[in-house]
Parts: sequence; structure tokens; C-alpha cells
Amino acid sequence: MTLRNKLWTYLGFWATGVSLIMPGAMLPAITHAWHLTDRGAGAMLFCVYFGAAVGALLVRGALQRLIATYSLLLCVAAALWASTTTWPQLPALVWGIGLGTVMTSTSILFKQQQASAAALVRLNFVWAVGALLAPAVVTQALRTGSPRAVLLGFAIFWAIYAAGTWLTIGSSASQLTAPRLDANASMLQGLRGVPTALIIATILAPGIEAACSGWLSTYADRYAMRLAITIAAPSCFWAGLLLSRAMAFLPGADRYLETRWRRLPLLVLAGTGGLLLPLQSAWMLTCAFCTGFGLGPLYPALLSKVLDRRQNNTIFFLAGVASSALPWLTGQVSAFSHSLRWGMAVPVLGAGMLFTLTRLPLLDWGE
Repeated sequence: MTLRNKLWTYLGFWATGVSLIMPGAMLPAITHAWHLTDRGAGAMLFCVYFGAAVGALLVRGALQRLIATYSLLLCVAAALWASTTTWPQLPALVWGIGLGTVMTSTSILFKQQQASAAALVRLNFVWAVGALLAPAVVTQALRTGSPRAVLLGFAIFWAIYAAGTWLTIGSSASQLTAPRLDANASMLQGLRGVPTALIIATILAPGIEAACSGWLSTYADRYAMRLAITIAAPSCFWAGLLLSRAMAFLPGADRYLETRWRRLPLLVLAGTGGLLLPLQSAWMLTCAFCTGFGLGPLYPALLSKVLDRRQNNTIFFLAGVASSALPWLTGQVSAFSHSLRWGMAVPVLGAGMLFTLTRLPLLDWGE
């Protein structure tokens, strides 16, 4: 991979980080523009993350062609999203499918071309930077235009990226394809031999991450926080996640993740639980940071334990389903109780379950 192609790949993967977090960062503005209830907003977030899970299953064939094609689909989805007056959930679903396919295809392509695990870690670090900057990028864009105008801006970017990716496709690169799946293997067989508690813990971590990142902006806005806190709350969440993942480069990090990772769910539980207390600006930012810091290395640590037992793609799909279900359930509880604070109890309960599962003394965690 040439330096130019590598930088182009980094740009696209950074943009997927911004694009996946964009619906949550824009949720207050989208809710107002489309007159959505919390139930409707939760359903929209569900569509984004569930679409991303489905997109991961669509990765077949030449990888760069997939990236170009589904980048164009992202352009179409953003344009439809901006032009619709009802049912924003449908373009949100298409948006998620496009993102899931582009992210998965890019990860596989980068791994095939770079080979080393460190290269893939750096790629995901770039994604986390995009996620961290998404609230600030979106908020700055909203200051100069409406939510529909911002969505059209995303449409223009992905149209340009699709065209640029088509131009970078060469005869050798276009032959890189996704690994074929065993046609005789079912989803259930993919996780045979993996403890049920480990599966549940692994899919809970990204679900909690999606619920918190998706609703933090609206939660801060709902309780009359200043605009700066509405922006800073999700940014602190992603800053904590980014910092904890960056610490994986430090000496001894591998050993820590193998032996001390059980401490992380307690930090997640404390962070999410703190959000239910009477909110002050500094307290909310601290809780958001702690939640992100605890979640950062937790999913990779649990995922590695699953893959040590069984090489499969089922766990990725289930994690995507959880990432769609918990934000949706948060909106449902909020609408039913007429209080988003009660809705935020959903990720707290998830963190409590995660903490309980990881404390089971008789379960073989592969340590």
C-alpha cells in the first residue's frame, strides 16, 4: 500500500468514526427538526447500529469495490435523510448498512495489505479520533446550517470519497477479497464451546458504549446544561475511550489486559451510575470520561477471549445487534416514563450485569 493510498484509507476510516457518532451528536437537532419523541429517536439510533451490524454480513468480493460502492450508498442515504419529512429511521438504516460495510471492508483490506496487528490497532485509533471529534465537528456545522444542510454536507463528502476510491483501484488491489465463509457453518455453530456468560459480557460492552454515546448529548441538553457541556459530554466519553485504548501501546499492557481487566466493569458501572445522580457540569463530564475509559479496552479484551476459543464472525454480528438494541431500549424507557434519566438506567443495568458476569469465580475466562 502506497503512502497516498494509506492516507486515503485513514481519511475514510476517520470519517466512518465521525459518521457513526453523528446521529447521536445531532440527536437534539434531529429530534427538533423531525418532531421526534424519545421513542422515535431511540428507534432511529437502533436503525443506525442495527444497519451497521447487517452491513458487516454483506462484505463479499473485492474489498475496494465494496468500499467505493457503499461510500456511494452513504451519499444516497444522507441525501434521502436530508430530504425526508417523515420516517427518518429508513435512511438511518441505510446509513448504518453503508457504514458497517465500509468499516468492515476497510479493516479486512488494511489487515491483508499491512499484515501486522499493530497496523490494525493504528487504524482503529484513527477511527476513535473521528468519534472523539464528531460532537465538535457536528456542532460547529450546525452553527452555520440546519440539520438537513449538515446531512447534505456528509452526502457531498461520501460522494467525493466514493469517486476517489474508484480512482485508486488498481489491478492488484482490486483482487483483494474478503475471506470466504464456510457455507456449512451456521451462526450457532460459530459460538459452540464458548461460555454463554462470556458471550453475553462481550456483546454488552459495545451495547453500553452505543447507548451512552448516542444519548449523552440529548441527556445534557435535556437537563438545561450549557451548550458547551452538551458538546463536551460525549467528547469526554470518547476522550476516555481513546486514552484507554492508546495505553495499550505502553509496556505491560498485554499482561494487564490478560490479568487485571476485571477491574474495568466496576469503572463502567460507577461512571454510568453516576449519571443518574443530580447533575452538575463537572460531575457529568467526569462520569462520561470514566465510562469511556472503562469501556475502551474492555470489548477487545473480551473479544479476544471469545476468538481464542472459536474463530467466528457471529460474535461481531451479535455485538452489532446489542449496539442497536440498547440505544433503542433507552429511548423506549424514556418515552414510557417521560424521563430520560430513567431511560439512562438501561446502560446502568447493562453495566451491572457486565460487572456481575465478570465476577463469576467459577467461569473459565481463559486466564
